[in-house]
Parts: sequence; C-alpha cells; structure tokens
Amino acid sequence: MVVAVTSGSDVYGIKEASRMVVRTSDGTPYVAVHNETQQEIEVYKGNATVPTSFSIQDSGNSPGLRASSHDNYAPCASIDANDVIHIVWYEHKGSLSQYGGPVGVDYITFSTSTDTFGTRANIANTFLTTDSPPDPGVASCITENYHHVVFSENRQTRGKPIPSVYYISRHLLSSAWGGIKTVGLNQHRYPDIAAQPGGVPIITAVKKPTFGAPTVEAWIANQENATSFTVKAPLNSTIANSYNICQILVDAFGNEYVGLPVLTTGRPSAIRHNVGDSWATWQAASEAVTGGCDNVSIATRGNGGYSADKNLIYNANDAASKLSHVGDFYQVGGSNWKPQTEVDSGVCNHARMKWSPLHNHGETSLLEWVYEKTDDIYYEYLSLNRTV
Repeated sequence: MVVAVTSGSDVYGIKEASRMVVRTSDGTPYVAVHNETQQEIEVYKGNATVPTSFSIQDSGNSPGLRASSHDNYAPCASIDANDVIHIVWYEHKGSLSQYGGPVGVDYITFSTSTDTFGTRANIANTFLTTDSPPDPGVASCITENYHHVVFSENRQTRGKPIPSVYYISRHLLSSAWGGIKTVGLNQHRYPDIAAQPGGVPIITAVKKPTFGAPTVEAWIANQENATSFTVKAPLNSTIANSYNICQILVDAFGNEYVGLPVLTTGRPSAIRHNVGDSWATWQAASEAVTGGCDNVSIATRGNGGYSADKNLIYNANDAASKLSHVGDFYQVGGSNWKPQTEVDSGVCNHARMKWSPLHNHGETSLLEWVYEKTDDIYYEYLSLNRTV
C-alpha cells in the first residue's frame, strides 16, 4: 500500500539519507524528511499503526538553515526506549564566498509524547577547511547506552579536500557528545552504521579513489563507547558507481550483512560476516540473479530490528529511465534469493527501509520503507507472512 507522506508544491528529497522511519512503543510510525524548497527538516506522523495518511508535526519549529547561504541535507532518525526521536543531518556553507568550512552535523530531538521538537545543537562543528562536504552523508543508531553518529567530511591534505568518515557518540544519560573519532581517511563517503546485540557499533562506507573502481569497506569498534575501529577492506571488488550508498545491519543471531550494488552486473548483492568469525573473515558476495540497481537499502523486518530474515529493496536501473521503479525486494537466507516483487512501477528514487538495532518497534510481519516520487516522499509496506 502506497501512502503519501508529503504533498503540495514543495520539493522533498532523501538522496543522502540513511534511516528515516521509526515507530514508537505503541506502534505509531514517524518519518523525518528534508524539505528542499524550505530547507527544513520536518517530522510527519502516521494516523494509525498501519497508516493511511501522514501529517506534519510542530511545523512552526521545523529546524531550517542557520544562514541563507547554507544548504541542508537529508536527515537520519533513531528512536530510544522513551519514544524520543533523535535526528541528525548535515548543514554546510554552499559557496566559495563563504569559505571556511561546513557547519557540520546538527542534532535535535523530537518528543512523540508532545509531538514537539527539542533544542537544536551542532555536534560536529567546522573543524576542517573546505567549503562543502563530499557527497554528504550522516547515519546514526541508538544502543542500550549510547547514541552513535557517523558522517562524511572533507579533510585537507596538501591543500586538497579528501573525503573521509568520522564517528561521534553520546551517552544517553548525558547531554555532552564525545570527541570526534577517525574511521576512514582515504576517499571514504556514504557511511552507514548499525550495532551488534551487545551494543558495539559497526560501520560501512564507500571508498572511491581518484583512479580505479569504488569499493566497500567495513569497520568494527573496540567497545560500545568506541575509541578505535578495526577495518576490513575491501568487502568486495567493486560497487556500481560513486553515487551509490551501501547499508549495514545485524540479524537475530549476530551475523552482519552489507547490502550494495555490484559494478560488473549492476545487480543488488549482500555480503555476510558470520558471528564468531574474525572481522577479517567475510563471506563471498551473494548476488541476485536478475535486476540492475542504483542503490540498495537493507533491513531485517519486525520488532526491535534483530529478526532472523533479511530483506533488500533497491531502485532499479534500466535503459528507459535510470531509476524506473522501487521495491524489487529479496529475502536473503545464506546464498538463496527469494523471488522479486515490483511494488511501484513509477519513476522512483532512493528507497530507504525502516530498521534500527534497538527500540524501533513494529509488526513482525511488516517490511516498511520510504522513497522519492515526483518531488514528494511516499511510504510503503509489505506484509511478509511466510517463513524464511
């Protein structure tokens, strides 16, 4: 069932976004979106557990630009045990006349008990010296004790900006954010983050060198409150192109999965790390037998995120329209790919599935996502009442 989240003349986009859909403990769905026309971060609430409509909340306080010369990018939303939504997004200075660096990563809470925004904060300020971010991306997740955020940024090397990935966290009982930690410093972008059942964060990102094909890498932290990371590079030989994102999740058993497109075939694929194996040991990529795609979003279905089955949804790439449809999804069990289902045949972009490693409640038989279509954001779900 397709439900419009936004409507009207304003343009909405989610190209740079990670996870945007959350559910409260009573099952109410919320979506955080980027209004590109107004340059605001907005929150929409569903009218029921299985929504038939969405309405904007606390619109008079939707966070906008700090200055008219800036640009906002799409948000990432996570929800905690008290049903408070935590939203992060990227704002940067958009012209050389404003040279001096991006504003960085902004953060705000949204109370679902009052449907109001909290106080905005800048958690990763201008600590570098470039005028704009590299294919900006921000992702976050919440574990039992911490809110984890990963973001892409340019660092200056010999006067040239080098896309890099950084991490920052905050204890949920504290208002103070920790120091920024380095994850990847060599042409890394489009990060995503998840966490193991014990709370240790894991990160994936695209590495796009100046010469040669892009690859995907993955990192694991040394502890829940991460102070360092161990990298596995690369996870695969190539992905489709520099505009593609990859996503990471953990299943009910503690196995990690990265979903990504493949350069040579254009097909969606998943790479698995088995629980108990060293971080250096990942399985060979499992690739769909059909379909071409521009980007992949990956999730487990069900309450709390740690379900046993995995699902991918991707924007298909065909000759008639580069992004011709959304929603050919696959359930991944070992190397077996289930039949695909086309869920919207229109011209759609950038599907993002609902998933969080903790607290993001929902029906165990429901697979949910949002996506772009004709300048608006749409919500859709599938009921998956079958055994994987």
